[in-house]
Amino acid sequence: MLQTTKMGQTPCPGGCYVTAMQATIKYPDGKEANIDTNAWLHHIAMFGSGAGGGSIWACGNERPTLRLNTEKNYGIDFPTAFMLMIDLMTESTAPKQLTLDITYEWVPKTASGYKAASMYWLTIGEPAAKSGIYKFNSMPSTATVNGDLLYAIGHMHDGGSDMRLFINGKQVCKSIMHYNLRPGYTPPSGSMAGMSHGGHSKANNVNIPTANISRRDGGGTDHISDPGACTNFGEVKKGDRLTSEAWYDAIAHPLMEHNGKKENLMGNMRVYVGPK
Repeated sequence: MLQTTKMGQTPCPGGCYVTAMQATIKYPDGKEANIDTNAWLHHIAMFGSGAGGGSIWACGNERPTLRLNTEKNYGIDFPTAFMLMIDLMTESTAPKQLTLDITYEWVPKTASGYKAASMYWLTIGEPAAKSGIYKFNSMPSTATVNGDLLYAIGHMHDGGSDMRLFINGKQVCKSIMHYNLRPGYTPPSGSMAGMSHGGHSKANNVNIPTANISRRDGGGTDHISDPGACTNFGEVKKGDRLTSEAWYDAIAHPLMEHNGKKENLMGNMRVYVGPK
């Protein structure tokens, strides 16, 4: 695994609300790099001084598209500069040269009716793997505003079944992990395992060396490709308690391994709220 940090600049120097984001990794020839060629965008997280405070966006190898303005006018109040924490991984011993691409859709801050959304990060940390079917609970978070529940999505490691969002103990969202639904998510043979106001940003090339790299080397051929998302699914009130559960089924979907050892698990739920 290669862990690196990169600094980035806003796609809109005049100030904007980013209404949609999507990330991927590519080879120098422009071809998308994924599990079928032994390249994983294991994790990426963005930190800045936007309205979310601290972490403002993240994704895993599922590479989902975040969109906040499907029904109402919200977006991320994008910072002038931001930091990316990037984890890349491979099952191959051959070096790879990759480019991280992040595509943004945005509107200027002068756009009529737009407001800044906030993200609540609900995480279980990185607990040790278990056998069978089980769950982990996240630390709670408290809503700081009255707002609309715009978007919620879970991120898990292989073996994950679903993530569930609760407000004051009541389940309001279930993000189901779907496996191998798209091309690119099946390991190679023999492996163990049009935007108006649009902006496009490419980080510097990121080289994955063969030395000191933690290989992902086991677990099978089931890999999460599509986490379900809940959109425009209700409201939250200031003071409400947000929690999540991360459910794993190691019987249905084998867990991944690093150097012969079961990898620690993850369960992060990103919840975007649009203040009233």
